[in-house]
Amino acid sequence: MAVSPEEFDQRQRAINEQLLERATSDPSFKRKLIDDPDAAVREAGLEDEAQQLQEALPKREAGMEVDPHGFTWYRLCLLWSYIRYCL
Repeated sequence: MAVSPEEFDQRQRAINEQLLERATSDPSFKRKLIDDPDAAVREAGLEDEAQQLQEALPKREAGMEVDPHGFTWYRLCLLWSYIRYCL
């Protein structure tokens, strides 16, 4: 199920906000988010939403491969850096 770039951004932002809110209020969750992000996403109950978002990424566009870790991976790295160094 493909989604528009705007919808993708909105859904990803919502997931990131939920993770940040939890990391801000729960130091053990913050540590888990840094050490094992997949487990933290599961613990937060966001695994299904994150999986649906991952499946919404385009696999091919106009015959060219789309990097599945491109911009999304960049955002995740920024989020991780923020949690690690700013919270």
